Amino acid sequence: MIQIVLCLEIVAFTALVMSAIFLAVAYIPHERKVLNVKRSKNLVQLASVLLGSSGIVLVAQNYQLRDITFYVQVMAHIESAILILAMILLLTKNFNTQKFVFTQSIWIAACILILYGYYYVYKGSIQNGWYYLLNCIYIIQFFFYFFTYKHLFETWRNKKYQYGKYGSTIKFLWLLLNLMATFVMSMLFFPSRTLFSVLIVFYIITFITFTILFYRLLIILNIADFEREYQYNMKGRDKASTQKNMESALQGWIENKGFVERNITITTLAKQLGTNRTYLSNHINENFGENFNTWINQLRIKEAQVLLEESNRSLHEIADSVGFTDLPHFSRTFKSVTGQSPSAWRKQSGKSE
Repeated sequence: MIQIVLCLEIVAFTALVMSAIFLAVAYIPHERKVLNVKRSKNLVQLASVLLGSSGIVLVAQNYQLRDITFYVQVMAHIESAILILAMILLLTKNFNTQKFVFTQSIWIAACILILYGYYYVYKGSIQNGWYYLLNCIYIIQFFFYFFTYKHLFETWRNKKYQYGKYGSTIKFLWLLLNLMATFVMSMLFFPSRTLFSVLIVFYIITFITFTILFYRLLIILNIADFEREYQYNMKGRDKASTQKNMESALQGWIENKGFVERNITITTLAKQLGTNRTYLSNHINENFGENFNTWINQLRIKEAQVLLEESNRSLHEIADSVGFTDLPHFSRTFKSVTGQSPSAWRKQSGKSE
């Protein structure tokens, strides 16, 4: 029986290490450009190598059934924490991983100390009430991870519009994790070398399946997230380009004195500039500190000031040339902007009517 278990552990070690190597060398599009993907992949690799190498060390020694049980309990705590964290990293970018790692490390360390004290200090048996009570610790951890993952998955599903494309893969991965946890618990409550051998075979199959599906999920999520981020960046660039083009067109419109056109409105100007009314209005408010009508009148009065200083044209002609429909309106607007009437301004500049 010992030789069978040793052979199975060698096979398991080879398979798990190969799974880790596969994840290490397999191509994942845009891997470095999407948050948490590499961290998640590294955790699955760590779980693979840790499980395979620790099993080899165990069977290479003159182990007892109690040693096997202790090993399964310890690895169950560690592997569960690593794999659940790997999945959590893929499902959320806002999860407090540092707090999770800290609290679970304390929890697992405490569990290991309790188990070690029971088996090797207290010389505890695997066939009494204390043993089954200790197994309940793993059950508590299992249900904690189960509901943590369930909550995060529901939150993720509500936010991802492409849920149907790869939600089934995530659920199947979670099913595999639950199956592994259930089989571990059966081994703990009914400890035997035969069941341990079956557990090794089961773990080889499920972990390789998990690795393949996990790799598929990495590719799908990576491409989807990268494309979404790329589209978002492109929209930002398009928006910036549109704004730059609009600003350039607006500056050209001002230089060509488009503001002297009578009855110009923000709607007609927006059409001329190839933008929308709201965007143009916000741009004028933010950059000139005035609403559209006030801004237009200020441009017209500045042009009128130049004409008053540099020409002998009548006030009526000047009012008409800068876009005002009548002289009284021009005079009122001129005075509100400059504090002087057009005649006073011309007199001050040295020109006469």
